[in-house]
Amino acid sequence: LKTRLDRLAELDASSFAHAVPLEQFCFMIVQCGGSVRRAPAFVACVGAVSPAGVLDYPLKAQQLDAVVKQAAGEKGQAGPVGRFERLCIGLVARYVFSSPQRRGLIVRWTPAMTADDLAREIEHAAGVLNLRAPKPRKAKPADRPDGSSGNEPGDLPGAGAAS
Repeated sequence: LKTRLDRLAELDASSFAHAVPLEQFCFMIVQCGGSVRRAPAFVACVGAVSPAGVLDYPLKAQQLDAVVKQAAGEKGQAGPVGRFERLCIGLVARYVFSSPQRRGLIVRWTPAMTADDLAREIEHAAGVLNLRAPKPRKAKPADRPDGSSGNEPGDLPGAGAAS
């Protein structure tokens, strides 16, 4: 009996932190995209890993709402668990236990999840996802405080003040 209790105590270890009943297996996955302004999103539930669209960065509420609603729809379609479903679970498990730079962002989906919740998670992981907001545009010549155009006669590109 003591041996059995010791083995059960092992389940409290951090390596089992992501273990949940199969019915609760549903994740939002946001991956690094081909651009610093876009990130593809996926929904991974018991039965499938499905594309959920591409999220623009800075984040847009309408896109986040659509991704979260798709997760709710995918969760409702879970069927019996066979070999394929186990492979989907294995795919998610691989990401959960990979380094942050390799896995992107994985967020456990719950029925209470909102677009704001997803936005918070993506903003927190923006560096890992290689997402950056656009740089501010340079001031136009008329917008310069001294009124100069930056192209005065005698100015050379890259040259400092004349000595």
